[in-house]
Amino acid sequence: MPETGATDRMVYLWVSDFMFNTLAYAAQTNIYLQYNITAADVSNMLKQAHNTRVKAIPSNNVRKSYK
Repeated sequence: MPETGATDRMVYLWVSDFMFNTLAYAAQTNIYLQYNITAADVSNMLKQAHNTRVKAIPSNNVRKSYK
C-alpha cells in the first residue's frame, strides 16, 4: 500500500480485480446470477431471428451513396 500522509479526514479505498472476482463468484455460487428461459422467451427469440433481413450484396445505388 502506498504511504499515507498525516490526514485526519480522509478515507482511502483500494479496489482490485480480486474484490470483483470474489463478488461475482459468491453471486454465482448462491444462484443470484440465475436466469430461467421460458417458452415465451424462446418463441420471441425465434420470431426475431426469423424476421431479420440481411442482404449480402447491396445494390449499386446503395454503394454509390456511401462513397
